[in-house]
Amino acid sequence: MAYVTQNFTYEHHAFMAFAFCCTCTILLYRDMTDVGTTAVVLWLGMCAAIAFTLVAGFTHWNWEYFEVPEIKNTPVLIWSLGNAARFGIYDFTGYYDVNFIGKEVKDPERTIPLAGVSTCIIVCIVYFLTYLSVMAFLPWDPAEGGYVALVQGEGNAAAYIMSTFCEKMIGRNFAIFFTFVVIYCIYGSCFSLMLGFAQIPYAASKAGMFLEMFGHEHPTKGFADYSLLFMGLFSCIFCFLDLGVVIEGMMTTNIVAMFLANSLSLVYHRWQHPDFDRPYEMPLYPLPVIIQVAMFSFIFLTSDNWIISGGTPLLELGLAFLFLGSLLFLLRSKKYNEWPFDSKHVRFDNCIMLERSTTYCSIDTEESSKKETDSSPESDEIAKAKKKLKGVAGMELQESGSLSIEEKAQSDVNDP
Repeated sequence: MAYVTQNFTYEHHAFMAFAFCCTCTILLYRDMTDVGTTAVVLWLGMCAAIAFTLVAGFTHWNWEYFEVPEIKNTPVLIWSLGNAARFGIYDFTGYYDVNFIGKEVKDPERTIPLAGVSTCIIVCIVYFLTYLSVMAFLPWDPAEGGYVALVQGEGNAAAYIMSTFCEKMIGRNFAIFFTFVVIYCIYGSCFSLMLGFAQIPYAASKAGMFLEMFGHEHPTKGFADYSLLFMGLFSCIFCFLDLGVVIEGMMTTNIVAMFLANSLSLVYHRWQHPDFDRPYEMPLYPLPVIIQVAMFSFIFLTSDNWIISGGTPLLELGLAFLFLGSLLFLLRSKKYNEWPFDSKHVRFDNCIMLERSTTYCSIDTEESSKKETDSSPESDEIAKAKKKLKGVAGMELQESGSLSIEEKAQSDVNDP
């Protein structure tokens, strides 16, 4: 927007971002069907912008703009690739949003993996071709007024390179129009990001891992209203910080707390529980995990840091968030006597606590539990016996203290 207004102040950028977050929250505060329609409309606009960029760039191809200068310091180049990759990851952010809204997905065992993998492939191709089309038309050499000079300068000209692209090709009036098209696409990105991230506190609350208030649903439309408002509020607040630092900090934290931690957790879980039913399979396991850990570790280690380089402490903040999250998880686990503080045989004297534990902390899904129950010829009688036992505060236990509700219910059915 600064290209149109020629206003490069902090207040201009902050309030533009603030307006984005506010309107995104309002548009998301609706039924999921309406949200899906809005997402499709935003997606169509983005596709039109990409199509124009590809056609315009590839029809004005200049091979000389791909001539690369001599590389004098290879280690610095390799290290800088990690820094650049962090921005690339930010551009890819959103391909996994389908995981956050799994509750709304039809046939999730097929749809979620297909959506994630296909989105990555398509975005990768589009991302690469879009960059090629811009590089084919605009010179990079700062001596020729190339776009590298925009990055090296202290202004914000590099932020509106597509406006420069259109102005040089067609003219300023069209460049202003296309600037609004790009803003439209950026808005679609913000919309999808908030849609996905607003589901995290809600899902965590439903799993018993976060504050219960965030599990609240809108009384008539059924979406996670408190969780959405929470994310919208804090997004608006962060708009008044340095957006560059916020974006880089978010990506650094995501790399260490989401991508790396999830990869290692997957390996640990499969190692500890090899016989668990897994509806989602990873081809060539563990090769994808090894590649992901190596790649994201390199990107994380190249993050700005204060201890080594004296820069912004992004690396330290990422580690701090991971440590804080792990600490809170351990405190909660200790409170409810869950892993890693659980014992092999747990004696429950409190029926309410037992109900909470079996409801929120069991690894088995609701579907698998239903299948297991339905497969038993005496399931109805067992269920009635279990209900009766749960209503009695002082349960009768075996002397060993290891008799479960299921065993007691089965005993009552077999021996009335």
